[in-house]
Amino acid sequence: MSNTRAPNFTKSEENLLLSLVSKYKNILECKLSNTDANQKKNQCWKKIEVDFNSLSGQTFRDYKVLNKKYDNIKKRTMKKFADEKAYVGGTGRGSQQSIEATDVDVAVKEILGARLMGHSSEFDGDSETTSFQSNSGIICLMTKMMIVLCQKIKPEQFREKCLLWIK
Repeated sequence: MSNTRAPNFTKSEENLLLSLVSKYKNILECKLSNTDANQKKNQCWKKIEVDFNSLSGQTFRDYKVLNKKYDNIKKRTMKKFADEKAYVGGTGRGSQQSIEATDVDVAVKEILGARLMGHSSEFDGDSETTSFQSNSGIICLMTKMMIVLCQKIKPEQFREKCLLWIK
């Protein structure tokens, strides 16, 4: 039996794959890697294989091939956005580099969400309001360890000090 190379994915096949992945994104993009989670992921990829092959009507694609193709698309898109972010965060006076996001990039961005673009920070930036005013409860909790370790006070005294700081 000879292994013949399958034809490259077409744009329509890539879009179909991404639409099927988005249907199961909560399972496929889950960070858990235990036996249970891996079995669920494999079952999802097998469902995607059946759906993909019935809808594409072109070349048969195994679920392992589909998984690998999705990983490659995801890596390419993440690299594209990471390069743009690194360029924007760099120094220099050159013109701003902007990426040309394709429909595939947009679909991957929707699937990955915050994993791709990152979370905005409440504690860093050029905001006019200080984080101490809006997040005094969080700041208070963050200082708990420092108070207990440095001053070696009793936990009951911590609550009183914390309430004084919030006011």
